Amino acid sequence: MIRYFDIPIYRYIEYLKSDTENRKKTQIIKQMTKKETFEKRFAERYADADLSNEEAYYEHANQLMDDYENYEQATKNLLDALDGNDVLVQMLTDACTQEDFDPVVWMVEKRGLDLEEAMKNPDYAAVIAKAHSRYIESQAEERALDEELRRNLPASLEAIGQCAKEMGLTDENKNACVAQMWQLGEDMVKGILPVTVFQLLIKGQQYDLRMAEQAQQKAAHKQELAEAYEKGKREGLNIRIDEHLRQVHSVPVGIEATQTPVSTAPKAKRKQKNPFVDADWK
Repeated sequence: MIRYFDIPIYRYIEYLKSDTENRKKTQIIKQMTKKETFEKRFAERYADADLSNEEAYYEHANQLMDDYENYEQATKNLLDALDGNDVLVQMLTDACTQEDFDPVVWMVEKRGLDLEEAMKNPDYAAVIAKAHSRYIESQAEERALDEELRRNLPASLEAIGQCAKEMGLTDENKNACVAQMWQLGEDMVKGILPVTVFQLLIKGQQYDLRMAEQAQQKAAHKQELAEAYEKGKREGLNIRIDEHLRQVHSVPVGIEATQTPVSTAPKAKRKQKNPFVDADWK
């Protein structure tokens, strides 16, 4: 919950001061129709808005509603915090009427604060010292954040420029997108979380999930194909081996199943020589 001291006093003062001016403007434009009045006030607030562009028109209108709702909630929180706190109400009332308002002087004048006596009180002095230490720490944190900003921003802008160049974007498109990023950061500090940004992030996450699932499915399918290929090779080899064995076992013993018998010419019978007829007989 936003506490009353989280709302800068000067913002509340500015609101009270501008209220009178707004009332004067309202009296001037009473003779105009409500549509003309709205368009006039809208054009004054968003001078660069193209009212003929319906999308741009409603974009600014939505931003205006977001700002109003955020301000309305902050105002309610402030009024709730002021309820029952007469001292703070009186201080804010006086602050709106005094140009050189000093809360310490006001506490001395209106509440009788004795600074010298207060600092003599060791307990109160310790409280003041702790408060001052917290202030010093907060200033150091702000300086550290500023230093990080100066260090990181140039590299970020350079990376964005390179990305925009690769995407073929113009400088105008790039600068408009960077401006929206800055606006988003400012809105988040105020507690404004645009639904459009939420939808964009969700769509991006869902897209990444779908791409990851598709990659897993492709990898699984590729593995299945490889396993099927290896299985087919093994089964094909087994079939050939089985066929070869069947051929071997189907041939009678003593004859090779895969070799055709070689035909040889019959041996000529040796002529029996007669010792009484053949002269070369020995």
